Amino acid sequence: METLDEFDDNAPTSVGDLTKPLQRGGLRSQVSQRLAIAIFARRFQPGEKLTVQPLAEQFGVSRTPVREALMELESLGMVDVLPHKGVRVREFGPQEARDLCQVRKILELEAIRCACGTIPREQLLTLQHDLKQVIAAEPSMISSKETRRIDAQLHGTIAFYCQNRRLKEEIARYSTIYKALSDAYYLELQSTERFVRREENLEHLAIIEALLAEDREASQQALAKHLDTWLADYVAERFGESNSA
Repeated sequence: METLDEFDDNAPTSVGDLTKPLQRGGLRSQVSQRLAIAIFARRFQPGEKLTVQPLAEQFGVSRTPVREALMELESLGMVDVLPHKGVRVREFGPQEARDLCQVRKILELEAIRCACGTIPREQLLTLQHDLKQVIAAEPSMISSKETRRIDAQLHGTIAFYCQNRRLKEEIARYSTIYKALSDAYYLELQSTERFVRREENLEHLAIIEALLAEDREASQQALAKHLDTWLADYVAERFGESNSA
């Protein structure tokens, strides 16, 4: 299945598992992802200094991928590189979460508008089949890993087939921060009964069915509802606030 993003099967399974061994290849992106998850999971506090050598030792890599990862996180607004002061973690509160998700919504609504009618039907049917199996499971048996895999494949497929190279590249650039935000959120909720929302799977199904019908307006509406609901849940759970504008 062709997609822009693939689910990271080597991703941490707990907040305390952020230093599990990295896979060979793509060290910069893996370090970026782990650091971003740690920031969102509050392993690093706003204003805390991040130093290259200790991080390299922690991840078992050379200094180069750590430097590159910090530069990437700076470009995404997650850290500040200050002259003579090093790298500092930036504040991330409810407004920053809303701002980030607004950018994601703008990019992905345009992507799904462009991709609607171009995604191979076989790919959509495979996702639909997998999703229905997850939905049919008993609530206590719903796999968060499978839900997240389908989520990554669905959003990645939409971006892959958007037929706009620059839009695809911009979505890919932001994918590190989106994935980290989602991973940190689920890791924090893993011990609660709301770890996997059944509604999230139903929202994914509505998106797929609209794409199968090649209905651009319905596809955009279903995706917008999904992103808005996720943001509202995140802000409420993480910061104890309602997602009011």
